[in-house]
Amino acid sequence: ASFGMWLSLLLSTPVILVLALVLSKSASALAAILLIVAYLPALGASIMSLVYLYRAWNLLQPGGARVTPGKAVGFLFIPFFQLYWVFVAFGGLPAEWNRVMGSHPNLSRAPRLSGGLAMACCAGMFFGIGIFLFIPLLASICKGINFMGSLHMMPGGGTGGPGGPLGGVQNMAAAGPASQAQPPGGGIRLY
Repeated sequence: ASFGMWLSLLLSTPVILVLALVLSKSASALAAILLIVAYLPALGASIMSLVYLYRAWNLLQPGGARVTPGKAVGFLFIPFFQLYWVFVAFGGLPAEWNRVMGSHPNLSRAPRLSGGLAMACCAGMFFGIGIFLFIPLLASICKGINFMGSLHMMPGGGTGGPGGPLGGVQNMAAAGPASQAQPPGGGIRLY
């Protein structure tokens, strides 16, 4: 998850808008085109935000998350219901994330997400200050995604394998007691 790429897309929109305003007096056709083009980076940043939200909820599924990644993103597109769902998808993510990361001893170094920041960000969306709170929230989500991705790169780090970040959660019951041995690498281990 590249927070820098997301932030550069987000910040390029006002830069292009200022450029369009400066050029509006000399080249009105170019300024009109720039006004239209200015919203493309903002659209890209919005899409990346939803992709990162999906990835974060997807990483929590083996830990028993109450929201699926598809619901987390998809329900944000339901008119009026999204006003409630943003509190579940973004506001509820830190509680689930911290619960899953805290319940597995080998994930003790995993970054924690701030529930207060998430709730303030969701509430701030109604007052127009949410974007300023969304920047540090998405930075912490990206940090968490990247931490879990680094566990995936460790030896034996397939997402479903015993050494991966998910610790073979899906395979633990079928494999029996032999699979509960300490695998090399990191990840969630259910004891």
